[in-house]
Amino acid sequence: MSPETIKNMASTFAKRGGGPAGPDEAEINKLDSKFGQRVMERDFFSKRAQDCQARTAGGNVTLT
Repeated sequence: MSPETIKNMASTFAKRGGGPAGPDEAEINKLDSKFGQRVMERDFFSKRAQDCQARTAGGNVTLT
């Protein structure tokens, strides 16, 4: 390939608008908040499930 061909190829790809858009900071914060909420919910329900299993393991079933 000639240097001119390579130059034309480079300019053709450059005209397409460049690379993909960068991440939106507001969207990242929103998703991070949502992720943190889900982790808290998971931990809460996991603890509650363990508490229920511990209560029912002895044969005494008293749920509060």
